[in-house]
Amino acid sequence: LALGETEKMIVSAASHLAPFRAWLAPVRGGCLVSGILFGADRLGWLKGGRTQGVADVIEARAVQDGNIDPKSGLAAAVVSAVSVGSGGSAGREGPAVHLGATVASLLDA
Repeated sequence: LALGETEKMIVSAASHLAPFRAWLAPVRGGCLVSGILFGADRLGWLKGGRTQGVADVIEARAVQDGNIDPKSGLAAAVVSAVSVGSGGSAGREGPAVHLGATVASLLDA
């Protein structure tokens, strides 16, 4: 969506974009991600201004009895969706694992 395309073949769609537009989409996404991280850190939703990943899910299962803070889980999902959606190099699996663990933690409570 950040590149103005909704096709599955995003590489071929992006190859027809103007260079400035192909450069601008990840830059805008990065600025948005940094704003979300800063705001979530100030609100206390993300500790240290970073999202949680798969290692944090494993630690929560081992040490915290499987409890994951819903605010940090949802904030991490939003940050990851914006990052991946704007062309960032974040992995797709980690956010899905964390979001699934957050939902499971909410259902278990």
